[in-house]
Amino acid sequence: MAKERPTKSSSHPPVLPNVSPKEILALLELQKNKGEELLKKNLIQLADVRSWNLSTQDILIKGFGPNWAYINSIIHSGDDKPYPAYEPESSLEKQRRKNLQTTLGLLYECMDYLQNYHPGAPKPSMKDGSPPAPEKVQADADRVVGEKKEEPVPEEVKNIQSVVNEKEKIMEKNRVPKVFVITGKDGKKRAAVASFLTNLGVEPIIPQEENGHKFNLIEKLEKISEVDFAIILLVGDEVGYTKEKPQEPRPRANQKVIFELGFLMGRLPQNLVCALYEEGLDLPAEYQGNVFIPFDGGGIWKLLTARAMKMAHIDIDMNKAV
Repeated sequence: MAKERPTKSSSHPPVLPNVSPKEILALLELQKNKGEELLKKNLIQLADVRSWNLSTQDILIKGFGPNWAYINSIIHSGDDKPYPAYEPESSLEKQRRKNLQTTLGLLYECMDYLQNYHPGAPKPSMKDGSPPAPEKVQADADRVVGEKKEEPVPEEVKNIQSVVNEKEKIMEKNRVPKVFVITGKDGKKRAAVASFLTNLGVEPIIPQEENGHKFNLIEKLEKISEVDFAIILLVGDEVGYTKEKPQEPRPRANQKVIFELGFLMGRLPQNLVCALYEEGLDLPAEYQGNVFIPFDGGGIWKLLTARAMKMAHIDIDMNKAV
């Protein structure tokens, strides 16, 4: 269902921006470049898109005034839509990339308008000098990313952007990576994994039980979009045997945990999922080839897990893994 086109409220007359079109154009040029850099990434995170959207919204408000009716329409064209919990992360990332391209296309039209904008002499096609409506510019949303119109950036704009960049760097530096942890019934090993992650400076997300509420499967898996990495701890919660050899039972992980492991491996990129398994455990052959690390008593699992996280570009100190 299409979103309703926003309308200007009669109770809030337009507010003229106090930043010149030239300055805003320079800021939008820098913001456009950041969006194009995002598109070059192999994996676009939802947090990166949201951060870019917020910065873009702030610039548009400065350039067109807070009461311009189409700001939200432009920004929210790049929002992630609600998807079923079983939607693979690759599909979500593909849609995220498409949404970002759409928002960039609308941003290009705003920049085109500003480049021809002169106070007191609105473009003939505009009744009141307002920027183009989203439905008019939507047709150009898929414009080839990479077209650039280089213009010198005013010094005052550089100063503003440097402050914004510095704040973004501080936020990124202070951001704590999050690791999703799924475990069986062994509370001792669960605590060992949580302690290991905490020592690495990583926040473990363990949706086991909170304030007396036990999380169901869907509630657990809804948290996947919030994390940077996933660890599944496989321990001998059950005993199983083949129909042909009932006299040879072998320890195996809880079947619900095995299902969650398969779900995560289908939802996240292969290098972002790590399975820690108790030695001697009967493991599903279908999952071999992914990152499987034995949970040994000597603590080697810590080094191997930290290395897997490092290879997945998680910012950790390997010296803290021992």
